[in-house]
Amino acid sequence: VGVGVGVGVGVGVGVGVGIEVELLKSCLDQIGALDSAGALLDRGGAHEPLTRRLHERFDGLATLRLIHCLRDRGLASLPLEDALVRAPFLEIDPNQARDLPELRTALALRERSPLPLTRQS
Repeated sequence: VGVGVGVGVGVGVGVGVGIEVELLKSCLDQIGALDSAGALLDRGGAHEPLTRRLHERFDGLATLRLIHCLRDRGLASLPLEDALVRAPFLEIDPNQARDLPELRTALALRERSPLPLTRQS
């Protein structure tokens, strides 16, 4: 199952992959991700430790729970390459999606770039 979902922090959800905002928010709420992210943001702190704590909270199990919730509510499964190409926040072409090790490296570098983490309502 490949699902491309750009999750911001709190209610600020990056959606551009054909997922309705309310569906995504509902699933994030169901798995407890919104409350967890909100609590972390309320605690504040430097960008790097906050990002690390968010990654620790939204781990593989939380991702799997999100994917299952979206699937159970009607979001179709896609092959991984199709999901990667469709994800507008990745901005990749089909050839890049086929070279997963190179793509993984590029995404890891992009992930290390600081982004402002603010609570959106």
